[in-house]
Amino acid sequence: MSTKGIISVTVLFYIAVGLYVFAVPKHRITFKDACTCDGCHGIDRWDAKTDTEAPPWGIYIKSITPLDVAAWKPPSDEISTAKDSPRLAEEEAWYSLTGRIDLIRVEQDGDLHIQLQDEHNIVVVEVPLGDIPAWCEIRKKVFSWTKQTFALSFGTSKTLELNGKEPKLLTVTGKRFWDTDHAPKDQSKRRPGEPDVLVWEIHPVMDIK
Repeated sequence: MSTKGIISVTVLFYIAVGLYVFAVPKHRITFKDACTCDGCHGIDRWDAKTDTEAPPWGIYIKSITPLDVAAWKPPSDEISTAKDSPRLAEEEAWYSLTGRIDLIRVEQDGDLHIQLQDEHNIVVVEVPLGDIPAWCEIRKKVFSWTKQTFALSFGTSKTLELNGKEPKLLTVTGKRFWDTDHAPKDQSKRRPGEPDVLVWEIHPVMDIK
């Protein structure tokens, strides 16, 4: 091979290596099963997102739909975006939200992300990883509605394909949560670039029906 040919091959090799480095995620998340994850890492308002308080069953839980959530105003107090910011008083309210499943995915912090919808509104509800049995049982149930098998490995998030066994309507119970990571700067109620998806969530989910 000529010197020119060797140089060309060498250049192509380093280009290929560079593309590989940038294309392959530097951090992989692997789920061994529905409740066990290697590499999952949650930071943003993590204590608030993994609040383990049990639901106060009875009159303290209001039944709602995504349309009701669309009518909620942003928090009355300015919410801190600090990673350790606690729940606001408004985020201590309990609700049972009913909607149709629009999407299920797993995220890099280990949360099982479910989108519940009505005609024009989508509410994100999330089930964390954690030590309490309720979360693990909920996660197993939700994964059973998908075609996903284990082990599951991905970079940042993975949308799961439904298998047709999911319920037509799902009711989840949990506290409401203002998602600072996806809240627009003008504090309006819908995610930037996702006009149907509301900023208010139910997080964490403590029960499903």
